[in-house]
Amino acid sequence: MRKIVLIIISLLILVNPVYACISMPTAKLAEECSINNYGTPSIQSNFENKTAIIERLQQYKNYTYSCGVITLTDNDIDTIADFLSNRYSVVRQTPEEYQVFLENANNVNNDLNTCDYYPAVANKNGWTGYVFNDESEKTETCANAPRKLCGGGTPNIIWNDLSSRSITTSILVNILDYWWIVVIVIATVIVVLFYKSKK
Repeated sequence: MRKIVLIIISLLILVNPVYACISMPTAKLAEECSINNYGTPSIQSNFENKTAIIERLQQYKNYTYSCGVITLTDNDIDTIADFLSNRYSVVRQTPEEYQVFLENANNVNNDLNTCDYYPAVANKNGWTGYVFNDESEKTETCANAPRKLCGGGTPNIIWNDLSSRSITTSILVNILDYWWIVVIVIATVIVVLFYKSKK
């Protein structure tokens, strides 16, 4: 009996319920047209590895679209593929634009009136990679809010220039994430004590 209970608890601990919905990572390869806002070249990564993403990006090395020409270098393609394969969205930015973006992301993360949250923001070779979650658990209210399940996937946070989140919020979020484990442990203890008292 004890072994079965331990196996069940171990399996349940390994199963992490999906609470947040992080959108599919997208690389915006050029500015939107001022004439019309459609046809802006971009690609979306659907759980592809880096090699597959690089192959898809090759068509944009010299690509003509309604507002001009995109010229991606091998270095650009490698950087974009790095971000996309780790589940970051990507946009080209100057250092000044990146500083504004980074400041805004920190402000969003510290705003407790919204569940919007950037787990990661980074810049490499003129490209900004970011992960955005509009259903984060940064507050108790956000953690308890109803949310949709989705297949955006879990990002692999490698690069991050954001200020770290407060420890108390992180602890609270982790406790709320795994409340069901506490319930299972308590139920298991009650069952074990019940069987012991019958013997």
